[in-house]
Amino acid sequence: MLDPIRSQGMSDLRVWHLRFDDQPLPKTQADVMKRWARAKYRTFWHSRVREEVLCSGGPPPSPLLYAAVRGERHSSSRPDRINVWYSFKAIVDGLNLHVILDDNPGVIIHEDYQWVKAPPKNGFVTLDVYELRGPEDRVPWLPYAQAEVSPPIPPNPAQG
Repeated sequence: MLDPIRSQGMSDLRVWHLRFDDQPLPKTQADVMKRWARAKYRTFWHSRVREEVLCSGGPPPSPLLYAAVRGERHSSSRPDRINVWYSFKAIVDGLNLHVILDDNPGVIIHEDYQWVKAPPKNGFVTLDVYELRGPEDRVPWLPYAQAEVSPPIPPNPAQG
């Protein structure tokens, strides 16, 4: 579903809500694959991202120059934090082909991936892609009232 962001004065920007629940969960880094299997796996997820983007209102007229990405992995067993992030790699790579200009930190200004407990055999993932005007835009889900930037740490004179 393609919805405008209705908070923080960003109602003219769009967000893509993608949900993948009709196939196995994305693999984690712990799931070792041969090169041919990895290529097939990536092709599968790139195709699924394309389908979900088309069902969510279609891709933007031109790739997004700035975006924020938030994903949730719903599964019965809790992977470690790195594996949660890694399980979104093939999906985010698929965004390169259909929604965003690139998946580097200059384009994806903020990324957040979380794990959510789900009943056994009922796993799925969701991914929200938020259009941003520029790197200075506030990411819709962060608590900015508490996100004050601390001053830089002065150099240690003992390390001279």
